[in-house]
Amino acid sequence: MTGDPRDDVLSRGTPSERTERARAAIFSALGLGQTASRIVLFAPTWRDGELDPGLPSAAHWRQIDEYLQSSESLLVLRPHPHSLGDYRSGADSSDRIMLLDSSMLTDVTPILPAVDVLVTDYSSIAFDYSLTGGPILFLAPDEETYTESRGLYEPYREFSGAREVRSWPALLDQLERLDTDGRWATEVRRHTADLATRHFAFHDGRNTERVYSEILRRLKAPQ
Repeated sequence: MTGDPRDDVLSRGTPSERTERARAAIFSALGLGQTASRIVLFAPTWRDGELDPGLPSAAHWRQIDEYLQSSESLLVLRPHPHSLGDYRSGADSSDRIMLLDSSMLTDVTPILPAVDVLVTDYSSIAFDYSLTGGPILFLAPDEETYTESRGLYEPYREFSGAREVRSWPALLDQLERLDTDGRWATEVRRHTADLATRHFAFHDGRNTERVYSEILRRLKAPQ
């Protein structure tokens, strides 16, 4: 009824202004000079203290590096603040894999306009990112166990667009398909637009104002 205040940053200014600010912020947080590289963000959700099942193996890190080199892309790893798993080994294995944990950037939302492709599993970051219109790919190696232990707001195939995969090799195939199959890439972006339409009523950057006004209204306080 008010919109989420944290998403105001994704609606203020023009798309180019948002992207420019976000790219400056993400490269600053990573301690890198700005480049034209495409940015792929991997942002899995928490597993209640269990190891992240989506972490690549050593062999998969090598495959990821090969893809990143050939496509001139960067993979930015954004584990949940309470995630368990060795993300550092991936960042150490390639100059195109970067770790961006919560100690480096507390709030990930402002940098989402800089992200060219989001890879996630069940995280609500997919909803926030949908406001950018960018493609979202879903890596869900533990769909059954996660659904049984945590539960989902809606059937997973509706959330994922029925394109979820279970392994990094399959995910890399999808990344390559985004580059080569225009019709499929359009379908992926159409699903992003559908998430935004279903979950957001406001796109004007004034959610915080509405929340504040609603609090005052319920308190019957003068504005």
